[in-house]
Amino acid sequence: MNFDRMARWYDRFMNWRDVSPIRIKLNNARIIIDVGGGTGVISQKISKDVIIVDPSQGMLREAKKKGMSNLVRGVAEYLPFRNDIVDAVICTDALHHTQDPEKSISEMIRVTRPGGQIIIEEFDIGRWWVRLFVGVIEKLAVMKPQFISAEKLTEIFQREGYRVEIEPYTKISYLAHIVL
Repeated sequence: MNFDRMARWYDRFMNWRDVSPIRIKLNNARIIIDVGGGTGVISQKISKDVIIVDPSQGMLREAKKKGMSNLVRGVAEYLPFRNDIVDAVICTDALHHTQDPEKSISEMIRVTRPGGQIIIEEFDIGRWWVRLFVGVIEKLAVMKPQFISAEKLTEIFQREGYRVEIEPYTKISYLAHIVL
């Protein structure tokens, strides 16, 4: 799927999530990166200062129209930031779109300061009806998702020595909260 082509209408379908649980977990984080943040549909509800990283120029153009100004064209597997530079990374409904989800997670860890946080929202593919519904929709949209279950995500972070808190987020997704 070409996210540049869908950028203009993306928010009409994706602007339904309540970001309060994310905002609460962010506490006093000042420097926040939204990996795969696209149009800023989530970031704008948190702060205009969030740095959005996305590979799609069209999505970033839509974020700019909303007044988001910290926009970086880039991919999750190679975040263009120094080590230990941010207080928090958020990644909502985006990890499964990366070419290499494990490399993307390593990059999120690399750029986050010790004591910082990573918050990831992903579809809960542990539920058969979510796997079927979301899988069919994304395949029809010619996407090649690499869904990661909550268990697999937990395993990846635990391998790196981090504790993961998983909680239901929406009817079809979970929220993972990791403190480094």
